[in-house]
Amino acid sequence: MAASGKTVLLVDDDTNNLETLGEILRAEGYHVVCARNGAEALACLRATHPDVVMLDYVMPQMDGAKMIGALRHDSQTRDIAVVMTSGLPEDMVRPRCSDYDAFLQKPLDIDQALQTLSALAR
Repeated sequence: MAASGKTVLLVDDDTNNLETLGEILRAEGYHVVCARNGAEALACLRATHPDVVMLDYVMPQMDGAKMIGALRHDSQTRDIAVVMTSGLPEDMVRPRCSDYDAFLQKPLDIDQALQTLSALAR
């Protein structure tokens, strides 16, 4: 499942998650950019123009709900595909934040995550 150079912006406050998932995605051929919170991710968006954002829901400074709201409000970023991730079940996340393209429960099933990214990065 080759990613053919597609860019993924990983946003998670857990450094281990960023490093582990980043290594896996790079091995699959993705260009990976990492941010530790939503505010840092918004700063990266225009510079990197990612194909997909994989966004943790619970983060300090700017959580996933606020970050996706800012992303969807900006005409230059509103069409970027977003995969929301969380240790919380989706039925707890969706009422506060529903404007994502896919949801993945943590801990991530790597095969499911790769399939989801591949489908959205086309």
